[in-house]
Amino acid sequence: MIYEIIRQNIKKDDVLSNPCSGTSEVIKITDDSITYKRGDSKITIKAEDINSAYERFKGKKVTTSDLAKFNPAFSQKTHRCNASFFLMLMDKCNLTKTGIIKGKTLSIELLDIASCNGSATCTRS
Repeated sequence: MIYEIIRQNIKKDDVLSNPCSGTSEVIKITDDSITYKRGDSKITIKAEDINSAYERFKGKKVTTSDLAKFNPAFSQKTHRCNASFFLMLMDKCNLTKTGIIKGKTLSIELLDIASCNGSATCTRS
């Protein structure tokens, strides 16, 4: 699953830049979840939510709004950051075709890892 690739590429203390503003710092990564700090908040996203979102949108364009409609883990008021964090994770692992696109909402075009020859990261064209 995609979470295994994330575990290979994302480490504790990694800081991911949010295209809208600020950063998210990974403070804990386990087999089941990632906890990150955004501002003064500590937020956790489950591996199963990351995996299911990737499976649903791989090979397609996905926005933060699409993620919020797909799974409550990305839409709850206190967890709304999870949608942008998911996009940032995908971008950091080179699993996007063009990187994060900032518009009315953030969006990416997810690569399908089947097209990456099984490597831990893909190479953008």
